[in-house]
Amino acid sequence: MESNKTKATTKFTADVVAVMEENAPLDWAKANEIGDRFDIKPRAVVSSAIRLGIEYNKKERVSKTGAKIVSKADLVGMIANRLGVDADELDGLEKATKTSLEILLGA
Repeated sequence: MESNKTKATTKFTADVVAVMEENAPLDWAKANEIGDRFDIKPRAVVSSAIRLGIEYNKKERVSKTGAKIVSKADLVGMIANRLGVDADELDGLEKATKTSLEILLGA
């Protein structure tokens, strides 16, 4: 009895994988270039790189203003450091608004 299932074809041939390995560590810009060259979506290039163990550097997350994302807990830690106290002594401060914490920090 013949199976109706067929093997899915993949766009990730040995040539594509070789180019990915040559350009390692990959980033989003390199994934776009490889995707354009081989008519593959950049997201698929990234996924395949991760799956194949090819190093991929994520782009750093930034806020809407373009600033690096800092958690409120980190801000409280910075404030505690500036005041010369243990962060535990400022328990509850992380519940303040991020804007208030930035003002306290002098950021």
